[in-house]
Amino acid sequence: MNLFDSTQKFGTIRAVGGDADMHRRLVDMGLLGSNYCVRVRKRGALLVDYGDFCAVTDKAVAERITVKEL
Repeated sequence: MNLFDSTQKFGTIRAVGGDADMHRRLVDMGLLGSNYCVRVRKRGALLVDYGDFCAVTDKAVAERITVKEL
């Protein structure tokens, strides 16, 4: 299940995909293995608390983040 399709507000990030630059950027941000909390869901974006920081994540990126819901 990906972050954008997640039905639960909380979970753990299991994998990140995308092209090489996107993958490297998401891994460098420390997303792998971190917990997340979806604060706000809008049509094309999510406001997500990734533990150490909060970020707006658009649909294209959120669909490439594999999660495990808690």
